[in-house]
Amino acid sequence: MRVHPLVATAAILALAGCEPPATGVPLDRPVYPTGLAVHPRGDRLAVVSSSFDSAYEDGALLLADLDLVRDELAQNDAADRRDAIVEGAYVKAALLPPFGDRPVFTSLGERLLVATRGNNLVSSVDVDPDAGFSCGAVEDGTPRCGKSPQALQLPENDPFDVLVLTAVRADDGLLTRVDGVVTLLSSSTVYLFRDDRERAGAAQMQISGTVELGDAVTSVRGTALRTRNGQTHVVAAVESFSTTGAGALLVLFLPSADATLSTFDVTTAMGALSLRDVLVVPGVGAEPDTVIAVTRGPDAIVRFEVDDLPAGPALRLAGVAESCAMPTSLALATLGSVTRVLVTCQASGTIEALDPRTLMTTDAVRFAGRAPYDVAVNPVVAEAYVSFFLDDSIGVLSLVDATGAPRFTFLGRIGTPKPKPEDGRE
Repeated sequence: MRVHPLVATAAILALAGCEPPATGVPLDRPVYPTGLAVHPRGDRLAVVSSSFDSAYEDGALLLADLDLVRDELAQNDAADRRDAIVEGAYVKAALLPPFGDRPVFTSLGERLLVATRGNNLVSSVDVDPDAGFSCGAVEDGTPRCGKSPQALQLPENDPFDVLVLTAVRADDGLLTRVDGVVTLLSSSTVYLFRDDRERAGAAQMQISGTVELGDAVTSVRGTALRTRNGQTHVVAAVESFSTTGAGALLVLFLPSADATLSTFDVTTAMGALSLRDVLVVPGVGAEPDTVIAVTRGPDAIVRFEVDDLPAGPALRLAGVAESCAMPTSLALATLGSVTRVLVTCQASGTIEALDPRTLMTTDAVRFAGRAPYDVAVNPVVAEAYVSFFLDDSIGVLSLVDATGAPRFTFLGRIGTPKPKPEDGRE
């Protein structure tokens, strides 16, 4: 992901961008949906409506009722599951600055953080699965996020990935403080921040430190957390440019201002010029942790094992496999004793499940929707959800069959897909 992953689409949409943006972004459906996050209870799905074509002044944050979705899809008898559609699933909404992406919940789901590139903000959103969103400001009865004090203004452009490091709770269990990390698509600086509700006014959200990834780094495309032996490292997929040309790097570091960087040159190791996303597969027992990344130029899935050395963790290339076209997002699904890595591929319209050890494709769903973008796994129910960027809809997939064995099945979608553009064919 990420300068934006839909650069070709952006160029097309720009041709139609001569009209001024409209007010009143829809709050009952997403517009160019991007990031997804499942509430830890498993019964709500947060969807970011990006307003990517600038047709609206605002984006939106939507909350879908997954119990309702599941019940309606179970009763739907469509012969083609691509025609199984649930309407009216979005039960709560909030206004959000445009160009938002991946939201992230705290561990108990009482708060959500999301970056938006339109105003270079990280918004802090209180979440009640039943009452909906609260952002500290309201406009015509709708919560409006991206306003101080529940928003952090960043000094650089294009914040993208947000990670939650710690959540501090009072003796009564009430969440008081969140420490996090935000990375940017157009900067080598990693910003550490604190979201502290015990502070007053604009002091609630403050930058608490920075990590510099180096002068050659031009962009951070994806991040993940890796915890081992009581230490949590950030794994960052970055792009760089130097006198020798463009390149892709993986960087590991502790989220602290005096962090020591451990860098792996992906371009030198396997030839890829760019990265798009990264995730960590924890090792079982004595097994090493694994880092999975998707690359562009060529499109590939790459596996690294993490060696814990006296000087700190280091990556070792352990496998490369061809990917479906234009891989974009990754998610980890744990199905009993079986682990699968899910990957979306925009150009081929594919969602694949991979064995993280062999990188072999075990299941695939194709052509269920246009431009599959983000993928999120339900922590309670064996389901996954995919944002179809060009369809304005969300796909719902089962991850197991009737016996509980791992198997990909497309169940239907949330929302009627947007009509395909005319191309002169009948």
